[in-house]
Amino acid sequence: MEIIYTYSPGWLLLIFGIAIAISYWLYRRDKILGERNSWLPRLLAVFRTISLSLIAFFLLEPMMKTEEREIQRPIIAIAVDNSESILNGSDSVYYKTELANEIQKLAASLDDEYDVELFSFDEKVSKDLRYDYSGKISNLSNLIDEFETRYYNRNLGAIVLASDGNYNQGLSPIYNPISLNAPLYSILLGDTGKSNDLAINEIITNSIAFLGDDFPIEINVGAEGMKGNDYRLEVRTNGTRVFEKKGEIDAENWFQSIPLLLSANQVGVQRYTVELFSDGTEKVKQNNSAVFYIKVLDERLKIAIISSTPHPDVATWFNALQKNKNYEVDVFEADKFDASILEYSLFILYQLPGKLNHTALFDQIKQAKIPYIVQVGLNTNLNLLNQVLKGDYTLKAEQGIEETFKARFNTNFSLFLIDDQLIDHQQNLPPLAAPLVNFSSKEVYQKLMTKQIGQLDTELPIWVLSESDEPRSALIIGEGLWRWRINSYLEFENHEVFDEFLQQSAKYLVRKGGNKRFIVDVNEEYFEGTRIKMNAKLLDPSMEPSIGGDIELELTNEEGEKFIYSFLQSGTHYSIDLGIIEAGDYSFKATANLGEEVFVENGKFTVMKRMLEQKDTRANAALMYQWSENTGGELYYPDQIDAIQKNIRDLSLSSISYQTEHFSDLIRMSWLLILISLFLSVEWFLRRYFGSY
Repeated sequence: MEIIYTYSPGWLLLIFGIAIAISYWLYRRDKILGERNSWLPRLLAVFRTISLSLIAFFLLEPMMKTEEREIQRPIIAIAVDNSESILNGSDSVYYKTELANEIQKLAASLDDEYDVELFSFDEKVSKDLRYDYSGKISNLSNLIDEFETRYYNRNLGAIVLASDGNYNQGLSPIYNPISLNAPLYSILLGDTGKSNDLAINEIITNSIAFLGDDFPIEINVGAEGMKGNDYRLEVRTNGTRVFEKKGEIDAENWFQSIPLLLSANQVGVQRYTVELFSDGTEKVKQNNSAVFYIKVLDERLKIAIISSTPHPDVATWFNALQKNKNYEVDVFEADKFDASILEYSLFILYQLPGKLNHTALFDQIKQAKIPYIVQVGLNTNLNLLNQVLKGDYTLKAEQGIEETFKARFNTNFSLFLIDDQLIDHQQNLPPLAAPLVNFSSKEVYQKLMTKQIGQLDTELPIWVLSESDEPRSALIIGEGLWRWRINSYLEFENHEVFDEFLQQSAKYLVRKGGNKRFIVDVNEEYFEGTRIKMNAKLLDPSMEPSIGGDIELELTNEEGEKFIYSFLQSGTHYSIDLGIIEAGDYSFKATANLGEEVFVENGKFTVMKRMLEQKDTRANAALMYQWSENTGGELYYPDQIDAIQKNIRDLSLSSISYQTEHFSDLIRMSWLLILISLFLSVEWFLRRYFGSY
């Protein structure tokens, strides 16, 4: 422990001398105290000297420096694969009981000398051990990222990983190795030997079809060790067989690609079940069936993107929207647009109007009541834009000033759902550029995004969507969305998150809401394992967002079981989180009560089953061996777990000592302030008691 000063401690001598001089001068002149008790002035002078010295002492900004030494034992990280593929063709009782006991025994045997930390993983990493093998996805990359983040600059001694080595998401650990300097001891789970097996390897199809069309499917099947056996392939939907093929397996390692055409004759998400049968004996049956889904649409929507000048934002809109098979997207230069506007369901008008002859296009779109999006940029002619948007939006320019700013999502936005990943990432999105304008509107609209300058959220709208239906429209103030798309790719390693955001904006505008006062927003399909969230909009008779509504949801699964939920209200926003539910078809009935009025909305959605974990029935021993070898570790089988403890102890891992220094201001130490107060209080009391002032 040591006291250090911001200013030179040499000042202490001067401070003490001044304190003595002041005290002496004060009590030398006090005749009343001196006449009664000669010792009293001296005592009070001492008290005053100490009080003044301590107060002046704090002017030097003294700090207390303390040192702490921490001993960190070596860390042993143990992770267990909790994905479904572990049980493919294996004894589930062993993996749920005996393996669990062996892992716990290993952890307990190391706990006396090391800090043992336990994990389980599938798609995500959990800081505990689970042995239900319910994970729908295996992602070894996430495990690597978790360890590198958690153990960077820490005393990681070794990693023990129990897995079958199969992954269906993320990068291979061979090409994305863990950079921590610790050996990996892998325990190979699952079956490694060949067995008689007939399997559906892959189903290739588009996810979208149109009503009345035939859509192609390609089903790849394979078999090992079943030469001479017959097989039969069936495809069923709604309990009806729509395709069947029979044949003979004529090779030990047999593969066949089976093409077929199916008819799209019912609108909505259609579930198809593929089943493979044989007259032979198989050890693994899980991969003999698979499910795929086709979304059947009854119309194609055409979207026109019209720009005054070429710009990367135009390509950003095009690339995002053309991914939706329900959209046919055309791009035009404003001066070359000669199509009929009635062909299109949505117009995206980029930096229009740029000149006078562009205003006619706006007038035609508004007269035809076709939804539109206007994106304002540095080349937009704001005077002409205000003329054509008169009655909808008004943008008043501030002396031709240009600005850059960041965007912030409005937490109360309720017209459609925004991916939480994008919301969490919003602070990292690059700034937009636009003219400095004041926005106003007679339209009923919601702010999707507001302007952020520095750390200040101005709450000024930069992305709004109207809530009227004649027609719906959106206004975006700012150019530079192409930078957002690139930045999102760097963060999420795909374009899907950002592209889905732009698609949602377009989907809301073209969706026909009419004058309905109660609307429930829900996707038509989800993947198994996804949290299902729903939004609702409830309007009062004047078509304004309501407050105080009560909305109840009745959810029905395929077996007819009913579940009741209640929407939560935040301001004028209603939402519900159903969590993760099982794969299947669901219907719902949402009932809203607003005063004495009752509104009902019916709908349905499908939770699509993931079959990724059923594809690999054999453990990937080669990957696990190479991964361990690359880190200086070894590969073990479950009956060799005891040897891992010996190998870890043979590493002679040592603890690391860390010394940390802590600084604290002495003025924050309350006991010193109490001491000063005590000296001053006693001095004052004695002076008054003995008759002095």
